[in-house]
Amino acid sequence: MDMSHLSFLRRFRGTSERSGGGRLSCRVLGFLAGVALCLSALAAFPESASSFTLTASTDGCTWFSGNCVRFTWSGAPGGSHVSVYLQHEENSATQAEYYITNSLSGREFWEIKFSDLPDNTKFRFRIRVLLSNASSSTSDWSNEITKGTPPVITSCSSQATNLQADCAVLETFYDDTGGDNWKTSTNWKTTNPLGQWHGITVSGDRVTEIKLTENQLTGVISPGLNSLSNLVELSLWRNSLSGTIPDLSSLDRLETLHLDGNNLSGDVPDLSGPDRLWDVDLSDNSLGGTISSAGIDSM
Repeated sequence: MDMSHLSFLRRFRGTSERSGGGRLSCRVLGFLAGVALCLSALAAFPESASSFTLTASTDGCTWFSGNCVRFTWSGAPGGSHVSVYLQHEENSATQAEYYITNSLSGREFWEIKFSDLPDNTKFRFRIRVLLSNASSSTSDWSNEITKGTPPVITSCSSQATNLQADCAVLETFYDDTGGDNWKTSTNWKTTNPLGQWHGITVSGDRVTEIKLTENQLTGVISPGLNSLSNLVELSLWRNSLSGTIPDLSSLDRLETLHLDGNNLSGDVPDLSGPDRLWDVDLSDNSLGGTISSAGIDSM
């Protein structure tokens, strides 16, 4: 398969290049044929008696690095070709004509680079084949394609598969507790491994500890923390958290819960679910109710 990489440089209409690098000169042809050929080359895709199909595709292209579109044609005219030109539209605005080759022979597709064009630009294409008898044939407009946007590599999509769900919970927790204003938030919401996020401990393939003490947390404690089923310690003491303590009944491995020194209110939730829980400190809040779990030191 013959692939050509085009820089998509604009060329003056009527100035074409043969494969050998020479210019096509009207003087080379007979007078009448030469005049007709030059006028045809200068025209902006005139209507022609015959047309063929052009298909545009991004298959095999990587928009955010190669910035390319490939197209194929079918039903193109046979015979001796002098020049092949391409025209494209950007967001429905027709652009100039570009010389691309001197022959369709053996060409299965072209690849055009658009590195300098913005994402989400919509394109469609057509080509004109100029024949040696001074006639031309123009393809129909191709299908429309859109230059894509680079995929966003989020902090969670970059994590190990078993940690992606825990990562999503932590990202929500960050947002709910004013993470942008924390005293320390090193590596949070980055592609660094979760174990390198400030205050996070990972054991095996799950998050086991969240220790963000005296770190200027505000807002509420995310209910989603209840899905961190391997969590052993949750220490958020001496921050400015408000609202209620969420349901933590699914944290059956939780051993340490330190939420003292915040602005939490409402009743203490049922803590009988985490049967390993033995170290709880909920003091210096505005909580009511009782702690319903045996073996817990104090409130």
